[in-house]
Amino acid sequence: MAHVVRSVRDILTPHFGEQVMTVACSLALRGRQPLPPIVRHSKLPGSVVRMALLILIQHGLVVHFDQTERSGRIATYYTLLTDRVFLRLRFPRYIHAAKSMFKEEGHHIATAILLHGRLSLKDLLAHPDSVFLDSAKLRDTFVHMVHQRFLLGGDSKASLSKLDVQLHKESEQVAALGLMPSAKDMKQLQASREAQMQEELDNPVMVGMKRKPGTSSNEYGTKAYKAFDVDMDAKFTVNFARFDTYFLREAVITYTTVKINVTAGDLLRQIMTMIDTATLTASTSTTTHTVTPAQVAHQLPVTDLPMDYVEFQADLPQKVADYMDLLDGIDVLVKDTNKDVYAVASPTQLKTLLQQQYLVRHIESRFGKYAARIWRALHVKGGKLEEKQIATVTMLPVNEARSHCYALVQEGFLEMIPVAKSADRAPTRSFYVLALDHAKTARNVHAALHQATCNAAERLAIVSNVAETELGASLEARKRAARRQAVIHAMAGGEDPSAVEEVMVESDELDDVHEKYETAQAQLRAAILRMDRDLLLFE
Repeated sequence: MAHVVRSVRDILTPHFGEQVMTVACSLALRGRQPLPPIVRHSKLPGSVVRMALLILIQHGLVVHFDQTERSGRIATYYTLLTDRVFLRLRFPRYIHAAKSMFKEEGHHIATAILLHGRLSLKDLLAHPDSVFLDSAKLRDTFVHMVHQRFLLGGDSKASLSKLDVQLHKESEQVAALGLMPSAKDMKQLQASREAQMQEELDNPVMVGMKRKPGTSSNEYGTKAYKAFDVDMDAKFTVNFARFDTYFLREAVITYTTVKINVTAGDLLRQIMTMIDTATLTASTSTTTHTVTPAQVAHQLPVTDLPMDYVEFQADLPQKVADYMDLLDGIDVLVKDTNKDVYAVASPTQLKTLLQQQYLVRHIESRFGKYAARIWRALHVKGGKLEEKQIATVTMLPVNEARSHCYALVQEGFLEMIPVAKSADRAPTRSFYVLALDHAKTARNVHAALHQATCNAAERLAIVSNVAETELGASLEARKRAARRQAVIHAMAGGEDPSAVEEVMVESDELDDVHEKYETAQAQLRAAILRMDRDLLLFE
C-alpha cells in the first residue's frame, strides 16, 4: 500500500498539482470515503476538495456512488481507481499508437482527449490546435476511432462505481426473494445475472453514436459511412482496454516474426485485421469468428506477401495454409480440423504464451541459461519433477541442477512440495518434487514489476526536483563569480566598482549540468516505458 500511495503522488503531481494529488492520496490511503473525511484528512478547504474531486472524475480517476445510511441521509462515497492512475504512465504509448494508426489526426485527437479527460466532437473541432488540421479529416478520423472502439462515449452514469451499482442491484434482488429462498429462485437469480452481463457484452449500440453501425467501417467516405455519425455534444474518452488489446496484438506479431519469419508476422496481422473487422460488425460478441486459407489469400495480394517460392496465384492458398499450420503449431492460431478453419487464440492464451517467453528471458538473464533450461523442462513436463528427473531431462549434472533449482526456489520461481512415502507422513520417509506454478509466478512478477515501476517514477520525480534546484544554484553561483570577476577588472582599470551592472551568464556554461540531468531523466522515462510494456503482459 505504501508504494501505491507514493506512486499516486509522483504520477499525479506533475499532471494536476499539489491539491489534487493530496485528495487522491487521501483516497488511495484510506479507501472509499465520503466528502467530510476527505476534507479532514487532506486539511484542505471543502471547496478545493470538491473541485479536486471534479477534476479526478473528469479524467476517470474517481468514481462515486450514493448510499442511504441508517439515519436516512444520502451520502456520496468516492473511490480512487488506482489502476487508472497507473495507466497514465502509458499515455505516450497511447498517443504513439493513435498516430501510427490514424496519422496526425489521430495523434491530435488522442492528445486532446487525454489532456482534458473527455471531449465531444464539437469541443474537439473548436480546440485551438485543431485549426492546423483539416476539419473534414479530423471529423472522419474521430468517427472512425469511435467505430473501432478506440474512443468510448460517456453518459451521466459513466462516473458511477460499477461495483457499487452491481452490488446494490443484487442486494435488492436478494431482498425480494425473502428470508428462505428456494433453490429454484437462486438458480433463476443466477441466470438473470448472467443474462444481464451477456446483454451488456452483446450490446452493439455505442454510446454517443446517432444510430447503430450496420456495415463495415472500411467504407470510408461513402454514403453508408454516415451511419457511423456521432452526436456532436456527446462526451468521449479514450478506451484504454482497446489500446491495450492493440499492444497485445503487436506483441504477438513481434513474437511470431522472431519465432518464424517476417512473412508469418504479416500473415498474422492480416488474419487479426480480418477477424477484428468481422467482430466489430457482428450482432453478438459471443460468435467465434474464423477464417480459411482461401479467404486470407484473397485478401492478401502476392505483392504484400514476401514468399519467394510462390510462382503462381493458384499456389497461394496452399502456401498460406502452410503458414497458418505453423502459426497453429506455436499456439497463436487454433485450427478446427473438421471444418478446416482457423481462429485466433483467446487473449488469455496469448498472454500466457508471452508471459512464458518473458519469464524464460528473465530467468536466463538473472540465473543463467541452465536455470532457463530447467524452467522450460518443468513447463513442458507438466510442472512437477524430482531433482534426478530434472538432471536427466536437462542433461545437467545433479549437483549443478540442484543448485539452480534451489536458487529458483529461493526467489519464488519454483516450489518444493513434500511427497510422503508412508501413511504417517514422516519427514524421514518423504521426498520433495520441484513444482512450477505459472499463475503464482506471474503474480509475483507482476508485483515486482509494479514495485520497480513505482520506484522508477519516484526516482524520476527526485531527479527532476534536484535538476531544477542544482541548475538554479549553479546559475546563481556562476552569476556571482562573473560579477566578482567584473568588479576586479573594474578596480584594476581605475573604474568605480559600484557601476558594474549585472553580468549575463552564457547558456553554454550550463549545458553540461543540464545535459547530465536530461540524460538521467530520459533513461528513467525509457525504463518506465519498458517496465510498463512488460507489466501489460501480467495484468
